[in-house]
Amino acid sequence: MIIGVPSETKTDEWRVALTPAGVRELTSAGHTVYVQKGAGDGSSMPDADFVRTGANIVDTAEDVWSIADLVCKVKEPIAEEYRLLGAKKDQTLFTYLHLAASRECTEALVAAGNVAIAYETVRQEDNSLPLLAPMSEVAGRMAVQVGASCLQKEHGGKGVLLGGVPGTRRGRVVILGGGFAGLTSARKLERLLGPGEAAITLVSRENFSLFTPMLPEVGSGNLETRHVVTPVRAQLSRTTFVLGEVRSVDLERKTVDVEHVIARSTRTLPYDQLVFALGSVNSTFDLPGIAARSIPYKTLEDADRLRNHVIAMLEYAAVADDAEERRRLLRFVFVGGGFTGVEAAGEMVDFFRSSLHFYPTIPPDEVEVYLVEGGKKLLPDLQAGMGEYSARALARRGVRVLTNSMVQGADEFGLQIKNGPKIETRTIVWSAGVKPSPVVAALPIGSGRGGAIVVNEDLSVANYPGVWALGDCASIPAPGGTTHPATAQHAIREGPVLAANIAATLRGGATQTFTYDALGMMASLGGRRGVAGIRGRWLLTGFWAWALWRTYYLLRLPGRDRQFRVAFDWSLGLIFPRDIAELRVYTRRAHDSIQQDAGLQCVEDAGQPLER
Repeated sequence: MIIGVPSETKTDEWRVALTPAGVRELTSAGHTVYVQKGAGDGSSMPDADFVRTGANIVDTAEDVWSIADLVCKVKEPIAEEYRLLGAKKDQTLFTYLHLAASRECTEALVAAGNVAIAYETVRQEDNSLPLLAPMSEVAGRMAVQVGASCLQKEHGGKGVLLGGVPGTRRGRVVILGGGFAGLTSARKLERLLGPGEAAITLVSRENFSLFTPMLPEVGSGNLETRHVVTPVRAQLSRTTFVLGEVRSVDLERKTVDVEHVIARSTRTLPYDQLVFALGSVNSTFDLPGIAARSIPYKTLEDADRLRNHVIAMLEYAAVADDAEERRRLLRFVFVGGGFTGVEAAGEMVDFFRSSLHFYPTIPPDEVEVYLVEGGKKLLPDLQAGMGEYSARALARRGVRVLTNSMVQGADEFGLQIKNGPKIETRTIVWSAGVKPSPVVAALPIGSGRGGAIVVNEDLSVANYPGVWALGDCASIPAPGGTTHPATAQHAIREGPVLAANIAATLRGGATQTFTYDALGMMASLGGRRGVAGIRGRWLLTGFWAWALWRTYYLLRLPGRDRQFRVAFDWSLGLIFPRDIAELRVYTRRAHDSIQQDAGLQCVEDAGQPLER
């Protein structure tokens, strides 16, 4: 029995906490927490100076839990730790339940996610050992009037049992990140865990999830912005959603400090199970001038910003008199030969072919699109042949593909290639590198690829029980000593495995290893052309690869309404030209937020319209 008494007085009013929140409220109000100790066989009472409990505890509590499962681990050392023996019906089998004997112990128990269940001691008519009967579950209910001497005498009272109880334990699961990995984890946890087993909270700085494979088509105006995002709340049924930015994580105290994106208020979220699914941000590798002179291509706002910027360059070039400046305005450079760079360059060619007839003073051959890759080929980490075909297909469509071209820096006049000429341009689109979220970098667990969190094969973090990581911010071991790639395809599969492992941990079961052999990888090259590597053995190119890309990702897009909207956008794109309306809705404040997330250099005068 856990009873809270005001530390400054010896009162006859004993308050009993019936939930973890009630215990926290009780301790935060300065109450001292005591514990009742008793025996279960009814024949003898060790330590009779404590209130004794009845041997028939199971008779009244069996429908609430199984006594054999009542085991709670508390960090040592504990100044005064007492245990309650609970008896089985046959009065022979016993197990121990840890109870708190101090405020610190109680807080440790509550922080570990233990549920509090209240019992009332009721003396039998024959004056034999009292029974324990469940009390109503109202936090902070007044207990019976008993004196402070209750802890030294045998006397009936009301109290709380605190312990990990399968089926009733309210473990606190906090998921950081609302991308593919975080959302699939939350949705699976909702199906695996009952409402009484865990409270699930998801934290994201956006109230929507972005379907990143279709992001390049947003930048080219082929898809409407809202059609490739799905509200987070619409995808979850009983998960608590917090619109906030993670400011700090205390792995020792098991808390996360979150700042609300709009209200700018800060709240602390305690957790029992913590999931890092924060994804990644752009990295410019500290190359001089890149942060200030390039447009990152990672977020939804990046795509819209690029589209408006490209239209602005066309509008400017249409009236420019200086020939050198006109060439810079009409030269568009994409840096990075991965998925984003390849698909964005192909989509931009489609945009120009669809919209340049609106600009009669700009001949199509004046517009140049470059794709710069520092490695030997495009799509370097994918199946052999995909990069080579992509380079040929883009070159046939007018893209100037430069491989083995390391970037040295950038200035107001263009992009400098190491051991090569400067590409004079006003538009540098950067997708050459990513790194884990800055939140991860501030923790002692990010030591993997690019600072990613190194996890075990079951996605848990070594030496930090209850901490997990997946997606782009995690370095997940794969067979053969390698790591799984940071792709959306893998993140979608990692989520259910992590959820199953959290459920198993809460229930005291064994976790499973994450293994996944990718079905294949695909890229859209624009112009109804694509490339697909299937199972590492077959290569599909051209129209059928493009059709497969569209079909697969359309079916993976969350929400039937979104699928219909995207299909409708694609159908309209076959008939009508791209929209060339330039929407000047972005401010420096929004731009600064993106740069801060990416660790880039910030500009001043927040709140003013963006300069071009």
